[in-house]
Amino acid sequence: MATALHIMGELKPSGMERMFESSFPHWKYAGWNIVIVGSGKFHPFAETLQKIGYDIIIIPSVKSLKGFLSLIRIFRLEQWDVIHNHSESMHGPISLISRIVSPKTPIVRTIHNCFQFSGKEKFKRNIQNFMEAKSKVYRVSPSLDVMENEFKLWNVCSQIIENWVDLEGIEKAKKKQKKMEKSGNLIVTLVGNCSPIKNHEFALNVISRFEEIQVFHIGEQSRITADERNLLNSLKLRGALLHDGPSAHVFDFFCLSDVHILSSVHEGMGLVIAESIVLGIETWIKDVPGVQWAKELPGVRFFESQLQLQQMIEEKLQSDFYNRILPEVDSRDLNRFSPNRGVFEYTSLYNSLISRTN
Repeated sequence: MATALHIMGELKPSGMERMFESSFPHWKYAGWNIVIVGSGKFHPFAETLQKIGYDIIIIPSVKSLKGFLSLIRIFRLEQWDVIHNHSESMHGPISLISRIVSPKTPIVRTIHNCFQFSGKEKFKRNIQNFMEAKSKVYRVSPSLDVMENEFKLWNVCSQIIENWVDLEGIEKAKKKQKKMEKSGNLIVTLVGNCSPIKNHEFALNVISRFEEIQVFHIGEQSRITADERNLLNSLKLRGALLHDGPSAHVFDFFCLSDVHILSSVHEGMGLVIAESIVLGIETWIKDVPGVQWAKELPGVRFFESQLQLQQMIEEKLQSDFYNRILPEVDSRDLNRFSPNRGVFEYTSLYNSLISRTN
């Protein structure tokens, strides 16, 4: 069995980590063992991935000398068949040192977002991209948005391999949904580990103007902003905050929701968008870089301003939103977002790159 070493940041219940969670048997079936390196101090999802069967190695942040030296030691542990980096931070030095230590090993990097740096950060990323190009790294984008962004802003070519969702978990949640007790209020769900990029306060500012709305706020909160915390506290005081914090049962919350709102500053291929689409939940998305791939999908609406979002909520409140029976999803969307499809495309890429080096 071949082995791929995946380099991650902190292991949280976020996009790629949850994709690992749903895809473990598919990697095994394809003949690949996955070893995951978590870099940093905070790894709340590491135990979950370990219990599933993944080999997990925790090291200090690769931004520190200790963490970077730890990563070099891991590169030297064995002859990895593929090194796959998911980290934006330090991707240049990581690529360069992995090429020096393992001159023949294929190196892949997935670019998980539409990065649009300026000033000093733009200069630093250009240097890192140069280091990565010299290391002959093969790049992957999770959406057409990211691929076009990388080429237009950074002159970087990449292959599209779209993200996938936990179809088995979604099917279980849909069966449970029929037995769930539903509120008479409009229920809105916000999902994502809190940060300025996720920009939850944009939506919460509008939501807080309505007495008829209740909120599921789902995500890890170590990087929550003061504004977001204050808005959540005000919702909690009036009994409108039904959940606040991380959860392993995101699908259950979606099944009780009328609307999923995503107000990020930028995205790559937001996993929660795909999840809510497959669940049949109406999804409202702020029109930003990284979400254009979802424009033609059923149940998706876009907004540009808080005023527009407010008007959409007012319209929704006047409709018959009490009927929350989840609609059947097109089989083409199920195939598009399946773990089997995603793992097949990645392992096909791995095998192709290995064959070129032999």
